[in-house]
Amino acid sequence: MLSASRSLCRRRQNAIALPFLLPKAVGAGKHQVPSLTVSGVRTYAQKRVARTPQSVPQRTTTNPSPTSQVKNRNVPGTTTASSVGAGAATSSTKATQAPKPVITTSGTPKPAPKTFDEKAFTKVRQADLMREMERSGSQLDMVRLSIAQGMYPWDQKAELMDLRIPQKGIQGWSENFKNNIQNVLSMYRLAEDYAFPGKATKYRIHPQIFRAKSTKDNAWVAPYRDEIWRIYLAVNKAIAIGNRGIIARFTAYEYQSHALKLLNNNHAIINKLTPAYSKRGVIPSKYFLWGMHHELSPLRIESIRAFPLYTGPQEPKYGNRNCVQVLVRVETLQSLTMRMREGGVGAIVTGGGAGEIDVGEGGRVVRPDGSIMEVEEFEKLVEEAKASGGKGLAGPGANGKDGKWNPVKRVVEYLVFENKMFYPEGWYIRDQMYESVKPRFRDLEA
Repeated sequence: MLSASRSLCRRRQNAIALPFLLPKAVGAGKHQVPSLTVSGVRTYAQKRVARTPQSVPQRTTTNPSPTSQVKNRNVPGTTTASSVGAGAATSSTKATQAPKPVITTSGTPKPAPKTFDEKAFTKVRQADLMREMERSGSQLDMVRLSIAQGMYPWDQKAELMDLRIPQKGIQGWSENFKNNIQNVLSMYRLAEDYAFPGKATKYRIHPQIFRAKSTKDNAWVAPYRDEIWRIYLAVNKAIAIGNRGIIARFTAYEYQSHALKLLNNNHAIINKLTPAYSKRGVIPSKYFLWGMHHELSPLRIESIRAFPLYTGPQEPKYGNRNCVQVLVRVETLQSLTMRMREGGVGAIVTGGGAGEIDVGEGGRVVRPDGSIMEVEEFEKLVEEAKASGGKGLAGPGANGKDGKWNPVKRVVEYLVFENKMFYPEGWYIRDQMYESVKPRFRDLEA
């Protein structure tokens, strides 16, 4: 009896201790665990097998899955076990397919989809790019976009550089020193690009780069001065005779507006004196004559600036990439008089050069009060002005020593000339500066 009870306890201890050993064996490998039961109760191994997905019983539901709905569209609300199994098998392929469009036969038809307008889209896209580039401040992108649209930034008005009129005294020493340094740098840049006509600038470090203000004939800037002088004479004659073509050719920006204003003032005076001729559109017998009588001092370049303006990917077809601005000083004896010819209207003939009018030497001068000054008297005043060097004849209201009206004036002008060297047009007058007006300079934005 005692031995039977001991054997029963050993069996119960073995059955109770067995579940604590099984998890390690089940999780460690694929060995099948024998089904052991004690008094009709399922062992731990049988319970683990019952929890595997392969042994899940098939279920039915009144709310079928979306997969079974698509497959069994005609039988909504109920599904069978076979439909659920088929839906599970095809769920991976059906999920990637787009649903078929639903065609309605009743109601108003839907409008047709709009076609893609490529031109409008491109226009809007370019406007967006322009705004974005302006916000970012990318100058290189702006240049590229301008070239793509057929607009070249070097055709536009260039910034006016820090051209300086020489100042006297200790206070102007600093400004004069800065001006001289900038002159040397600009001369070196032009020599590096062989920008001096007729001058071999093989050696860039040359004494000539320090002689921007030189008035000698062998200076590197001598060709510049010669061309600038011819333009100065042509523009002043054009203002007097009303030649708008010459003004448009050799002036630009602020100075062109100033020249046209002077021309219109001269025409207003002529029209007031001779209304009959002006209404017919005929040249009147009274007209203005501009005279250059003497050059008191040679034309001198006071300040020169050269900077690259042509930013194209290839080298320009003409000249170089630089834009040159010079401030020149002109000191001369001039006269602007109203003349009356003996032959009247027919005595005015057109000359052969640049549309100029040949006025001859025989025209009598009309004083502001309407009286006539003979040619001999006028020539005598010119000789006296040359002998005195123009002293006492500066300013528009200056008269002679005796206080009488003198048409000859001493004129000192500071003019800004510009030349975009990648164009063959050459120099033109851009602006005018004055000694009594102190310029203000600002740094260019990077």
